[in-house]
Amino acid sequence: MKRLLAMNQIGIQLEFGDAVRAIKAAGYGGIGIWYDSLYKYGYDRGKRELRDSGLVNCVACFIGFFNQTNEADYRRARDEDIRKIREAADLGALSVLAVSGPRGSMRQEEADRQVVRALNELGPVAAEVGVKIALESIHHMYQDEWTFITTLRQALRLVDEVNHPAVGLMFDTYHLWQEPGLLDTIKAAKGRFVGAQVNDWLPVTRSGNDRGIMSEGVIPLGELLAAVEQAGFSDWYDVEIFSDELWALEPANFLRRCRAGWDKVRF
Repeated sequence: MKRLLAMNQIGIQLEFGDAVRAIKAAGYGGIGIWYDSLYKYGYDRGKRELRDSGLVNCVACFIGFFNQTNEADYRRARDEDIRKIREAADLGALSVLAVSGPRGSMRQEEADRQVVRALNELGPVAAEVGVKIALESIHHMYQDEWTFITTLRQALRLVDEVNHPAVGLMFDTYHLWQEPGLLDTIKAAKGRFVGAQVNDWLPVTRSGNDRGIMSEGVIPLGELLAAVEQAGFSDWYDVEIFSDELWALEPANFLRRCRAGWDKVRF
């Protein structure tokens, strides 16, 4: 079975247009984009080049954070999220990644309630424009910078509470593979996955930016991804790799290695 493989532009340190061209030239059919890179390059120019490339925009990164502690800041953040969701649709994105941000001074229960409130507001906007929201669980080592949602179990509980067809889950192998009871949680999340990001965990992790290429680490990728597919996922796999070492590679070499590593995954 030939699966759909995309490359997230974060893996190659090129400006937006050059990343689009490199990913296309390497034979990938899709791309994951980052808003900041697109804005820096020029929205209209980037949109045009992305469209002309023929690459499928599988995910736009990202909306959030959801950690505002006063109503004015919350409203500004949601207005920005709404704009980004509408831009995702304009860019042909299938989904938009949602990231909670660090909890800061909020209690966990308060932070969770705010995620539910925000997703209840954003879900109908996403549905209106034909985009899915993919809530991401991020490994607890990043909780001071990126997240207060650190397990798939927690993300599933929040998405179940929202219970909107445009709001689902992102499965990232790097962030989730060590979670206790993960296979059972994947099974419980049947029908909720709207995106999957693939990478690997190196035997020795040297920094927060040290993800590995698929099949070069220790994650049981085949087992996990087979479970995700059994839970109803059948869309694009987005290669998302943050790595100081791999960022230094010549992009074409990196893209070839990623394809070769992916081809070794059996599921």
